[in-house]
Parts: sequence; structure tokens; C-alpha cells
Amino acid sequence: MNKKDLYFFGIAFFVMVVDQLTKFVVRKYVPIGEEITLIPHVFSITYVKNTGALFGLFKDSSTIIAMISVIVMGGIIILEKSINLPFKEIYLGLILGGIGGNFIDRVFLKYVTDFLYLHHWPVFNIADASIDIGLALFIFTYLKYGE
Repeated sequence: MNKKDLYFFGIAFFVMVVDQLTKFVVRKYVPIGEEITLIPHVFSITYVKNTGALFGLFKDSSTIIAMISVIVMGGIIILEKSINLPFKEIYLGLILGGIGGNFIDRVFLKYVTDFLYLHHWPVFNIADASIDIGLALFIFTYLKYGE
């Protein structure tokens, strides 16, 4: 395993740990559906059980989404080895860690713990944010440096 692999898997592991720790705290201290306002009309902590995917679509499909997640995580690992783009370890590590964090919830809880609420946007979590940031960085990098 080379230094870049360590960065890639290290970032993914860090995202999963932070994601799982924040979700644990929310499940322990925030009642389901309760809104804790941090910035009025802008940002709150709201514990939601998401049994679906992407903004709550495909409700009650955690098992099939978990299976798809395994395939996608394998694809991300293969992609990291096969593409030659700058900083790929960072954005692919963010994506892998995000998928992994939500995968852990789906396997052990049968739902994903969401809690970050930017008003006028669906409730999400650290894993979701990592996936989105990683995808945005990947698209930007591919458009700028792609083969």
C-alpha cells in the first residue's frame, strides 16, 4: 500500500468515524423529530430516521440500497486505482467514506440517521455532505483535468 492509498483509505475512515460519532450523539440526545435551532430560519439539528435514499426517496428500501452501496464502494476503490486525476484520493475518499457511513446505518439500524437541517433543504448528515462535496470536487477536477 503506497502513501496515496493511505490518504484515500484514511480519509474514508475519518469520514465514517466522524459520521458515526455524530449520528450516535444525535440518537442518544435528540428526540426523533425535535428541532434544535442553531441559527433561526437557517440551520437546525433535527433527528430523522431515513429508510430510503437521496432526500428520503425510495422509502423502506434500506436492504437493497445497502447492496447497491457495496457495489458502488467497490467501484470507487477500482476507480481510485484506474484514474489519473490530481487529488483523487481526497474526493474519492470523501465519497467512499460517506457511502460507508450510511451503509453502516442501513446494515445495523435499517435506516439512516439524518440530523443536519438547512431550512428549505431535506435533512441530511455528515456522510451525505461528504458524498456531495466529493462528487462536486470530482466533477470539477474531471472537467478541468480529465482525459
